[in-house]
Amino acid sequence: MLKHYNLGNLVEIMIWTYVQDVYRFIPHDVWAMYGEVFPYVWSASAFKGAFGETLSVPPVKPHLENNLAWLEVMSKEHGRFREFRGIALTGWQRYDHFATLCELLPAGIPSAALNMLTLSHGYYNETWMQKLYESLQCMKSPKYSTFVNLDVDPYLWDKMSWCFFPGLAFFKMTERLDGVRKSVLQFLQDETVKKAWLTEYNVRHNYSSVSRIDASLSNFPFQYPDVETLIRNARDTLREVFDEYTVAEWIEQNVYPMLRKLDLFRQTAESLKKAAAWPVRPLDPLPELQKYGIGIPTDNPRNV
Repeated sequence: MLKHYNLGNLVEIMIWTYVQDVYRFIPHDVWAMYGEVFPYVWSASAFKGAFGETLSVPPVKPHLENNLAWLEVMSKEHGRFREFRGIALTGWQRYDHFATLCELLPAGIPSAALNMLTLSHGYYNETWMQKLYESLQCMKSPKYSTFVNLDVDPYLWDKMSWCFFPGLAFFKMTERLDGVRKSVLQFLQDETVKKAWLTEYNVRHNYSSVSRIDASLSNFPFQYPDVETLIRNARDTLREVFDEYTVAEWIEQNVYPMLRKLDLFRQTAESLKKAAAWPVRPLDPLPELQKYGIGIPTDNPRNV
């Protein structure tokens, strides 16, 4: 059908995939078919927007592996075509119209630079590392006498911390986001899952120790200001590049949920503290469990 409608003389196809094993998704027989129909072909990879729909910063190594794989495939398959035109290095900002934002451009500039240099040279090694550091306006420092290590610095937060490329403030802010998010999630995990006085069970039964709740709330002031500061920092750095709609969407998606979770934690804790009397154990079983035959009273309930 492709030959029948003479599509090869009407369009130039672009073949894209973002995995390391390109042939897994575009096997040899597909390349053979394309070679019979299309004299010109393009490939497409990515420097961001391919390894997680809600990421704030791209993991550089998977993108590099994909680009290196494309270089190998293009070398093997170019003989099937009159010309392999080149490769498009894409950088999605959302996966589709209905999706939330993924990595924004400023967060992906180090990945873009590294992958562009890899593609333009046709290989990845330290022989062109100074071009990388110069392109990102890095300081003259012993820090930049060695190449990047994507195994220990997967987002390049450390290596590019003394560089001055456009968007640096937002790029560094994504590292702060990662730290604050881990801290908040760990705090909530510790206080509502690992400890035994603010679990979902305690909340459903309105049953807890006031002194234990106060102890949990004593750690709360260390979390909330960090999130509010992050909101202000994100606002300021995003406004250097994006319109207010993007600023608001990114903050609502990435930072505001932490504020809501902390607010809910505080409200729940304060509500539990209002109890002035508590029932004697054993507590009434959850009615919703009765459909599984759980919680139906026996003749000899145990007080545990």
